[in-house]
Amino acid sequence: MAQLRESGCDGVIAFGGGSVLDAAKAVALLVTNPDSTLAEMSETSVLQPRLPLIAIPTTAGTGSETTNVTVIIDAVSGRKQVLAHASLMRMWRSSTPR
Repeated sequence: MAQLRESGCDGVIAFGGGSVLDAAKAVALLVTNPDSTLAEMSETSVLQPRLPLIAIPTTAGTGSETTNVTVIIDAVSGRKQVLAHASLMRMWRSSTPR
């Protein structure tokens, strides 16, 4: 996230499966809320808006590109952290069925 802040990026593009999209949603929110951690955030937390997010799923089934939920594995505890927050809804998504 330090590289994202330092580079001056003004958005996040996620291209991949559910885990990639969840990670991108978390990064887009955490980078604008540097004093918070996912473990501290909740659905009722007052947060700064996340960076704009474009989600391009490459797999079908997880629905990560359509929800306001992210599931991330905590690097310290090894446990899954689940966060639901309105700020996690994608700005734009692309799904092109064959």
